[in-house]
Amino acid sequence: MGNAPTQIPTTRAETDEFVKQYKQHLVTDATFYNVVKKMLADSHTDVQQQGLYALSKTDSVQSFNLLATQAQSNQTSSPLSQTTQQYLDEYSQINQVTMLKSVLSQSSPAAGVLAAAVTQLGNSVQKNLSTTGPSSQSGNLAKFKLFVPVLTQLTQNTGPALAVRHKEF
Repeated sequence: MGNAPTQIPTTRAETDEFVKQYKQHLVTDATFYNVVKKMLADSHTDVQQQGLYALSKTDSVQSFNLLATQAQSNQTSSPLSQTTQQYLDEYSQINQVTMLKSVLSQSSPAAGVLAAAVTQLGNSVQKNLSTTGPSSQSGNLAKFKLFVPVLTQLTQNTGPALAVRHKEF
């Protein structure tokens, strides 16, 4: 496919190859995300699914932003909506909390992106502080404490709608 694919990947194999080339820096960020946006805008559900899949394989702020934006535009009961939510839920894993911090630290995140990131952070706190043993909890708690300044800043910038009781951390 090279740096400027002449066609949009439509199969899992083509999408895997496209993602591989992107991760090897054979495809630029701009090209990758432009192609993925075209995939998401395609009229064929299977191509849209491949676009979501490509985003799920490239953990980044931009991938999260596109997934969150896509989640807002999908009908809630559609297969695309379920797939989008599944990929967004992957960001609630403990190894993704630094990515969520980056998403929340953006200068002006869209409301839907902000809501998705806060939701995934809440899911992560619930999963990783309530289902782990005491030794894991203290390590996980330290990771979540990194969010206090970010969330405090968000509440100051976005008003009471995102009020955070950070003293509980």
